[in-house]
Amino acid sequence: MSRTPGRRRIHSSPADSLLRSIREVLGAEIATGEVLAAWGAAYQQLAELLISRCSRNGCPGSGTSTSTSSDPRPSWRPSSAP
Repeated sequence: MSRTPGRRRIHSSPADSLLRSIREVLGAEIATGEVLAAWGAAYQQLAELLISRCSRNGCPGSGTSTSTSSDPRPSWRPSSAP
């Protein structure tokens, strides 16, 4: 596969991108395998929670919401900025 000079490789998943970014920002000395494993587990739990909620209630902005509320704002968003 050829790459265009100056372009970054597209990461295989959002989790991979997050973990790679954590390592780049914190450095290998702080972002040890144990730290990255913990972040990976936390990301997985959050992803499963959001996917589960989407499965039950429809995904905000997808037109698949099962909400009967007349308020067009998704329920997971704050109603106003702090």
